[in-house]
Amino acid sequence: MTSLRLFFFSLAIAAALVGYASNNLLALIAAALLLALVFVGVSETTSEARTQSLPLSFGLLIRVLRTHAAFVLGASALLMSATATWISLRDEFSVVANVLWLCALPLMLIAALSHDGITLSVWRAHIASLRRRTGALEVVAIGAITLIAFVLRAYDLAHFPPSMHGDEGEMGMLALRVLDGKEPLALFGTYWLDHPSLFHYVQAIALSWFGRDEIGLRMLSVMFGTLCVPLTFAIARIGWGRLAAFSAAWLLTVSALHIHFSRIGLNNIESVCCMILVVLLLALLYERGARRLVVATQDATHSSHAHALLLPVLVGLVIGFSQYLYYGSRLIPVVAAPLLFYLWHARAINMRQVAVMLLALVVAFLPLGVFYLNHPPAFTNRMSGVSILREQNVKQTLGPEAQLPNDTLRLLQVQLERNLNFFVRGGDASSFYLQDVSAFDALTSLLFWLGLGVALTRARRYHEFALLVWFALGVFLAGVMTNDAPNAPRLIVMVPSVYLLATLFVTRAARFFRFNLGVRRRWLLAPALVGAAFVLLVNGQMYFDDYARKSANLAPIMVAREMMQHPQQEVYLLGEPNLYVEHGVIRFVARGVRAHNLKSSADLAASNDEGILLIALINHVDDLQAIAARVPGGSFTSEIDPLGRLIYVAYRVPPRNGY
Repeated sequence: MTSLRLFFFSLAIAAALVGYASNNLLALIAAALLLALVFVGVSETTSEARTQSLPLSFGLLIRVLRTHAAFVLGASALLMSATATWISLRDEFSVVANVLWLCALPLMLIAALSHDGITLSVWRAHIASLRRRTGALEVVAIGAITLIAFVLRAYDLAHFPPSMHGDEGEMGMLALRVLDGKEPLALFGTYWLDHPSLFHYVQAIALSWFGRDEIGLRMLSVMFGTLCVPLTFAIARIGWGRLAAFSAAWLLTVSALHIHFSRIGLNNIESVCCMILVVLLLALLYERGARRLVVATQDATHSSHAHALLLPVLVGLVIGFSQYLYYGSRLIPVVAAPLLFYLWHARAINMRQVAVMLLALVVAFLPLGVFYLNHPPAFTNRMSGVSILREQNVKQTLGPEAQLPNDTLRLLQVQLERNLNFFVRGGDASSFYLQDVSAFDALTSLLFWLGLGVALTRARRYHEFALLVWFALGVFLAGVMTNDAPNAPRLIVMVPSVYLLATLFVTRAARFFRFNLGVRRRWLLAPALVGAAFVLLVNGQMYFDDYARKSANLAPIMVAREMMQHPQQEVYLLGEPNLYVEHGVIRFVARGVRAHNLKSSADLAASNDEGILLIALINHVDDLQAIAARVPGGSFTSEIDPLGRLIYVAYRVPPRNGY
């Protein structure tokens, strides 16, 4: 009861501060009522002596809180989320609405902890049990792998990847807008390309911590990408044991594709992390529910995990929260649905847990969900735009004469072939990776296809079933049913299932050699280490060498950096029709520079009193030469890419008085 009072006390103080700062009467009233709940029934002298003059209603309320704390807290979380939604409909920039929603999320967790009776001693028992099952060496090993994953993702973020996508710049500008506070973003709304705006707030935190530059913009992805590794380890450890866990974690750690999306300042990898976390939580639900594990502690009675609510609440909150990230998060509830049906059919989860899970999902998603109901295009625009069933996309895929429904089978065949080739030697057809660089190395691809066969032989077992559902729905919905296939930003949400499937073959092969052929365990260590070294070297070559040399679209970031070398000069860009100063990368990297678009040499006056910098893409080199003839005294520089292709030519004219 003390912890509950402390929570309401903190909530009351926060509500009072917010109410006073924003001049919001509703928040101040809520603060007063919350503080009344904290101190009602508490004597001013001793804890034993209770004030006898309390109204009957307050005494009844205290008894309800004591006996039905979980229900009251859960209902309060839903009420807070609903109130936040109601307020945001009237004022989309309301700070009170944001605070209420942010408080509702941990309140749902506290409700679950209260129901399950999880105290500090229970946590200690869990940690002790985990220690006995894993051992210090295993913890150190996965810690080392996670550290390697972080290094591979954080190394030289300022200059690698060599290119910077325009989407990164646009999201960076929105995050800076949050930090500046001059033009607020509605937390429960969408902005650029209908992306939910909450991500920009999270990215703004990273910018404030790590710097308002490329490093700060990309560090959030680094952290979430690194977190994917231990989470994937845990899934494999639960389902198939230690060998599978280390294999899956290592394959994900060194994956060129995963490293790349963990190094760009977009919201893709955050959705991947949420997908992995949901699969892990459902795996824990299966293990604990199916086996009817009993937890006993010094101050708690035996209770079955079959009725515990913490894991269902976590699943619901993660699914709901993930919808505020990349569009690919919409795959998460679709994958979770058949897995939940399996759990229910196997009696590993009951309808009460399902209901609580849905309640937690509603608490997290309600404000954004109501926004979508009021603004349907914000939800449907992206899906309809990339749908392969759209007439324009059908013609783009099959040719101008193609029509549905006559060419439906041919369309599905082409789409399926293109997407399955992604898991062989194929690259990415989008502008975020490269078609010339394979998504997976040869060994990972072979292990995956062999592991897929192993999984099919045990498809009725939950853990294999989960991987097959994850992979199949991901390929179909994020690949076959979308245009520009294969599209890595969409498929990346299901990519971790590839590494988990690959480890199934590793595990099954190791058992076959040990128990059928009598091969000793230490004899298998050498090929395992060779394989681990092979995927590390090959993926390192693929990404840090091949991708670096072949990386396309270098002009925006290189032009922006050229502008920043002389930020005090007036800058003119001859980039039409391929590049403009309004490009997201230029606006983010070279913000503050006085930059202008220049169509041709005739549009520039001959004055150079303050000095100027002119940058011309290759299609405007002649215009730059004409300007140099009219404005002499400058110096030329040029920039080429790693393949020797000219990117731009710059002409700098110093001011008459010099610097």
